Amino acid sequence: MSPDNAKTSNDVYAQDTPAGSPSEFLKATNFGFSIPNGAVIEGITASVERRSVGGTIDDSAVRIVKAGVIGSTDKATFNNWPNTDTTVQYGGASDLWGDTWTAANINDSGFGFAISVTDNVDAAAVDHITLTVNYSLCGDNIVGPSEDCDDGNTNNGDCCSATCDFESPGSSCSDQSACTVDDVCDGAGVCSGDPIGGPACPMETDLRKCQEAIAKSGRRYYETQFKGIQKCRSDLNKGKTVYYDQAGTMPLAGPTDCDQEYRSASRTMRAALSAREAISEKCSDTLTADLSACSATVDGLVSSNAMTGCLLTTHAAATGVLIDDEYGSGLTGLEPNYADLRSCQERIAKAGRGFATTRVKQLQTCRNKLNRGRLLYFDENQTSPLTNPSDCANEYRTGDRIAKAGDKARGLIADSCSDALVSGLGGTCAGTVDGLVNATGDGGCLISGHGVQSDTIIDAEY
Repeated sequence: MSPDNAKTSNDVYAQDTPAGSPSEFLKATNFGFSIPNGAVIEGITASVERRSVGGTIDDSAVRIVKAGVIGSTDKATFNNWPNTDTTVQYGGASDLWGDTWTAANINDSGFGFAISVTDNVDAAAVDHITLTVNYSLCGDNIVGPSEDCDDGNTNNGDCCSATCDFESPGSSCSDQSACTVDDVCDGAGVCSGDPIGGPACPMETDLRKCQEAIAKSGRRYYETQFKGIQKCRSDLNKGKTVYYDQAGTMPLAGPTDCDQEYRSASRTMRAALSAREAISEKCSDTLTADLSACSATVDGLVSSNAMTGCLLTTHAAATGVLIDDEYGSGLTGLEPNYADLRSCQERIAKAGRGFATTRVKQLQTCRNKLNRGRLLYFDENQTSPLTNPSDCANEYRTGDRIAKAGDKARGLIADSCSDALVSGLGGTCAGTVDGLVNATGDGGCLISGHGVQSDTIIDAEY
């Protein structure tokens, strides 16, 4: 059979005459591959230049050879071989021939290809056999079929892992920019951070206008919904009947449905439409993608019909938590101290909304100043500059105004509430005045809870 004759294409053939029965295998090995260690084998293609020396020749078996052993997966086509040299391919770039492979398997001298034929009277002639191995190698800067990414290295911490998989969303990374902080991966191989602003890193004008439109729209939506739900809760506590519909035919089932009360819902919807309009006017998807808001697209922030979007859902969820912190289970009007309870409840709500609204507005002001290139400080003597927008609550002017809002909240509640009244409301985040807002105005569940939710609002916007 002379298997060595199949090593080159030179019309000197490895030839056999099966005489009507399947021939012995022509086995070609020792191809001299040097696949790098760690490579992932994707597929193997065998190319065979062959012909029939008259008569009818067909494939009988076409197999891969691993470690010198002929495999079981058969690629025979059973098509008649032509009478002139023709190259046919078996397998493919993603065909592993029913086996698993390592670089060592391919580099082994026993790796190869085997073919046998059958005929009626004549001989089969094989001029040349070649094998092509497709593989991916993490770190070669080429994204292979088995890889999510390939950034030319095998390092973790750059959003493309050491095994060329996307690193999980929120994983720490560095975008190599001195103008961002808190850099994280997005789960699709991209690292980005929050812009720090300040004199060295002012935000480009169009991008800044988009950011400010998102923040202003978000705050107005939140304030409208917050105020509307509080008004509904207050009306219920006063014994008023409120409705789902404008015609006044469907009374509200209870205070937890106040977001569906028609006046409150209508105003909230108008605020959502206004948010969509303002954001669409100042932002494009390209600009939005360069920010760190809760979505990288305009529609993702507020949908075209203003019914969905992360800005709306995040702010609505935060508002719901704020309302839950402020309100008890509701008053019936039959309580012996009903008037005092209602007055206390309204002061708690006013204090909570005032504190949260002030905190959101002041944090936005700080962030916007940084984005405009302003240098801000932790201290009034301006010796310690702010380097991270997430520290805006500690910027001395911002912190002072938030502290005053906390003092005011304490005063409002302490003037109209006693521990007995707070306890009698049932369901507020604490059962005592100090538990709601402590004596210094910087603690208590109303301050801490409203602080957390205002931060959630800011994080969604910026």
